[in-house]
Amino acid sequence: MGVLTKPSDRRTAVRRPLKDVAQIREVKLYSETVEVINISSSGLLMACPVRLLPHGETRLRIVGTQQSLLMPARIVRCQIA
Repeated sequence: MGVLTKPSDRRTAVRRPLKDVAQIREVKLYSETVEVINISSSGLLMACPVRLLPHGETRLRIVGTQQSLLMPARIVRCQIA
């Protein structure tokens, strides 16, 4: 790979906006609704008002059309906007 060449996209799962996943209405961290930027079978990218630490663990509430699930989550990366 040359200096001016963009690295290849190593993603193995297709990312979709949350609006394309009809079964999920919203995602919450603690009691706060987060903005889901994209979601895939391997994770999600979100913006939230809470500072998260990389390598930390938390739980996300996935609010669906039929039920709500509390899912364990691992923070892989975090960037302050």
